[in-house]
Amino acid sequence: MNPQFGLFLFSLVFFVLTLWLALNPNKIVDRIGKVLSPALVFLLLVLIVLALINPISSFSAPQGSYATGAFTTGFLEGYNTMDALASLVFAIIVIQAVKSLGIKSEKGILVATSKSGIVAAILLGVVYVGIAFMGGISVNEFGYFENGGPVLSSVTGYYLGAIGNAFLAIIMFLACLTTSTGLIASCAEYFNKLLPKFSYKTLVVFFTLISFIIANFGLTNIITFSIPVLMFLYPLTIVLMLLTFISPLFQHSRIVYAGTIAVTFFFAIIDGLTTLFSSIGVDNPVWLQSTINFLTDVLPLYSEGLGWFIPALVAIAIFWITSKTFVSEKSSMTNEIVNK
Repeated sequence: MNPQFGLFLFSLVFFVLTLWLALNPNKIVDRIGKVLSPALVFLLLVLIVLALINPISSFSAPQGSYATGAFTTGFLEGYNTMDALASLVFAIIVIQAVKSLGIKSEKGILVATSKSGIVAAILLGVVYVGIAFMGGISVNEFGYFENGGPVLSSVTGYYLGAIGNAFLAIIMFLACLTTSTGLIASCAEYFNKLLPKFSYKTLVVFFTLISFIIANFGLTNIITFSIPVLMFLYPLTIVLMLLTFISPLFQHSRIVYAGTIAVTFFFAIIDGLTTLFSSIGVDNPVWLQSTINFLTDVLPLYSEGLGWFIPALVAIAIFWITSKTFVSEKSSMTNEIVNK
């Protein structure tokens, strides 16, 4: 069978299932939360336990960027999981699911979502550590791979033999199906509120169709153009999350939000463009390369891909002080007017 035709058939079946699940949002919790997600976690844990009981070989020394900068390399590679980006979208459907269980108060919703978030973080941590462990013990047997896909494939085949490919296919299918269903349902919920003239079901069909088309571009092309987008979006996402957590400290001032995001946006757009030109094999424009050279010389962590981090912290501090000064001056002016 022609690989492209095989991809078309598989993606067609996959997105028909996604559409069926996403068109009934009230049943997503029952279908995903009670069936698909537990099955996925169980399959991954089985593989991890097999690796722990019977390691393929001893650990090998880290290579390349992992030998000199494991933290920053791992941090940037984490962008590709899209967990942080997905969490912003999934929050919509999680809150809706909690409300459907009869929890209506803000405090109740906060407690329920916090508990589910902690459980999800623990399970994700176990899965990622387990996969990292499998990668570490498989190097001597299979060599180094560019990404985790071949690692999982090789380890699964090693432990499960002939049924390994089917086992891995089930894992990947469940992982992608739960993610695509949640994302499409969440996006449809959001845009239905933003553009109410488009019904939820219409938007589900639209996003499913778009996803189906993009899926048939092939993984290599998708990665080529998605990484620059992630390099642009992730700094903004992380800073936005940080601001949300510390927001009560600066009384939710819009000045702090707008100023910090604007500063982060500058560095994010530079990182995104740099990655885009690198992905398509084109030299950076002169102005972009000059900017990169300057930032590399003067800004800590820029060469490691985290040049936005310190400017964002400085921006938070500056706009925090600015907001306090502005509030103080405004309060003084109000008091003077009242006294007069």
